[in-house]
Amino acid sequence: SLYDKSGKALVSTLDALPADINPQVRLSTPITLTQQANQTLMLAFDPLLLDQKVIGLIKVSVRPSFIQEIVEESRGLGETGEWIVAIKNTQGNAVIVSPTRYDNKGAFNRTLQSKNIAAPIVQALAGNEVTMWDGIDYAGNEVVAATRSIAEYEWGIIAKINKDEVFRNVDAIAFVFWFVLAVIVLIALLIGAFLTNLIVKPIENLTNQLTIIRDHRSDNFAQKLNVSTVWVEVALLAQRFNEMLDDIRG
Repeated sequence: SLYDKSGKALVSTLDALPADINPQVRLSTPITLTQQANQTLMLAFDPLLLDQKVIGLIKVSVRPSFIQEIVEESRGLGETGEWIVAIKNTQGNAVIVSPTRYDNKGAFNRTLQSKNIAAPIVQALAGNEVTMWDGIDYAGNEVVAATRSIAEYEWGIIAKINKDEVFRNVDAIAFVFWFVLAVIVLIALLIGAFLTNLIVKPIENLTNQLTIIRDHRSDNFAQKLNVSTVWVEVALLAQRFNEMLDDIRG
């Protein structure tokens, strides 16, 4: 559609001329979203220039397929996740323009007050690109959300998932972690008990025999130390003590 400098509609590819517009308002927000005949339309406004002078205005209306693509992406956000696209209305409040998960007619039918700073989409429209761990969505659910702002068009986009779903996965990971840790500790205890029986017991037996020999020298010098072990070092130690006893007897 073409308009003159005053905003009067001159010609259009539509069946009928559209309503006149305020050119100053339209050029201050060159791209807007609206709903017509139950479908979302993106309106783009640009000045018509002749010799660097504005002689009118052109408006192009297109169906923004990217919004539908964003909605389709919601299927990859778990059981409760979704993408939300919103714009500001004349009062500065957030108007959701994408279909919502909890209400298929949510597009252009849900508005969140700009003072509702707990709402992730309000933060996105305010230009705050953050990750919110305690956000409240349009349906009153506690959510974890990532916000993005398209400042030049005054649009906001968020991806959000209900908080209980996020931490349900965290709890499952924590359970696996503690289970694995318990198994590792149990294995360490079993290995410790095995090594104790394999190393400490033979050495303890050797020590006890030496104590007996020390306390009853005259009666036990002829005794041989007997240590049963697979550890070469312990067996070698017993052999050296036996050699020492042989020297004493000699």
